[in-house]
Amino acid sequence: MTQNKILHPAIIEMEEPLLEAADAPQKANENCENQNSQVRLHGAVIGFLTQLINISGTAIIAFRWGQNANVFSEHDCIWDQLLHFFVYMVSQVDLCLYFFMWVGLTAALTDRGIECWQQLLGRSHSSRSIFVMAVQFYAGVVIGSFLSWFSLDFALGLPAPVYPMVSVLFFGLLISYSMVWCFDMEEKVDEEEDAHV
Repeated sequence: MTQNKILHPAIIEMEEPLLEAADAPQKANENCENQNSQVRLHGAVIGFLTQLINISGTAIIAFRWGQNANVFSEHDCIWDQLLHFFVYMVSQVDLCLYFFMWVGLTAALTDRGIECWQQLLGRSHSSRSIFVMAVQFYAGVVIGSFLSWFSLDFALGLPAPVYPMVSVLFFGLLISYSMVWCFDMEEKVDEEEDAHV
């Protein structure tokens, strides 16, 4: 009887690490999902604010200098021209965002880019998880831009072109998630080539 009492706590101690090891992939998957949700939310906020700045800058230019105003046309004074140029540059912030997203996604497709992202994010991230995070950010920006356009149209009482806006939204999301599909397909081809060598 005393042997069972002595062995029983030892059995319990041995089972706990096994349970923790079994839960490790599930916890890693949950952490990855949480991180992707956060990245998507950050993308949506950045997309919303970027599009809001773009639309506001365009509206200021249209009201202050006219709808077809040219930055380099003649202005009343140099300060007016500089202000026009500054508002125009700020209203183009979405182009900078899309350029940097393109650079980030392209970098996630190369070995050197993956190494750079792993230095920034930590070595625990695989190349696929880094690429998926980049695509999640892109999807968030697309959703945020859509919400910005729709909310401004609604707030101003303008007739929101719902079907074209929703179709562009779904097209952007289709592109973003098809990139992950293509990435997985490419990795599968690389694994098959490595197996044959």
